[in-house]
Amino acid sequence: IGMSMRDTNTPVNALVEYNLFERCTNGNETISVKSSSNTIRFNTMQDSKNFTNRHGESNLWVGNTFVRSYTITVHDSNNQVLGNRFVSSRGIRVMGGDHSADTPQQGGHPAANNTYLCGNEGTLQIGIQWPGDGLPATNTTVANHKGKIRLVAHVNTNLNGVPIEVPAAVIVTASQVGPRGQGPVD
Repeated sequence: IGMSMRDTNTPVNALVEYNLFERCTNGNETISVKSSSNTIRFNTMQDSKNFTNRHGESNLWVGNTFVRSYTITVHDSNNQVLGNRFVSSRGIRVMGGDHSADTPQQGGHPAANNTYLCGNEGTLQIGIQWPGDGLPATNTTVANHKGKIRLVAHVNTNLNGVPIEVPAAVIVTASQVGPRGQGPVD
């Protein structure tokens, strides 16, 4: 969602919801967000790669389920990751970077800043860095997390944040999508 750094601060307001991604393994990312103010919610990933917030601010990642899949990877500022569930998957990565979130740089990795995570289930890693990245993830707040938390390169991380109400993750099945799909089942 978005084409390049020129879209980073553009509020696209895209909504990606109630999709089933199965065996999406070409490339590094199943969904790549490079713009702002988008919502990715209530999707199911099975045997697939990453959902990545590569660039872009104020994006919401809500109620997604990952089964034998990779991660939600978060770069940039003011993003929220709420109520996602990881089963036999790698979990969530809040990334360090090679430049600060407020400095657009084509091809770079903006360090995550002011990320709020609540009600997620699975492994959470804060401050993961690619080779050459020198900046930590900053101002990460975590509330009601179920699962292992690994702190790497981070500054001002709060693991006892104030929780908010988050919806439960859903599982979308093949019978619910496509031309004969019946929609999600709660």
